[in-house]
Amino acid sequence: MQIKLTSAVASARPTVYVNVDHIISFSDQAGGCQLRVTGGNNVVAVKETAEAVARLIDHAARSQTE
Repeated sequence: MQIKLTSAVASARPTVYVNVDHIISFSDQAGGCQLRVTGGNNVVAVKETAEAVARLIDHAARSQTE
C-alpha cells in the first residue's frame, strides 16, 4: 500500500508515492518530514509533518484490513 506525499525538495512540489512497507523511520525536519526507506535512494524529504505521515500510514493500514 502506498501513501501520497508532497516533495519538500523540488520547487514545483511534485507528488511522491511511498510504499509504507518500505518505510524504516521518519522524523520531523525543518519545513516537513524526512523518511528513511529501503532501497537505493533511501532518504525522502516531504512537506508533510511526521504526525501527518503517521496518520496517513495508520489510515492506509486500516483501509487495507477493512
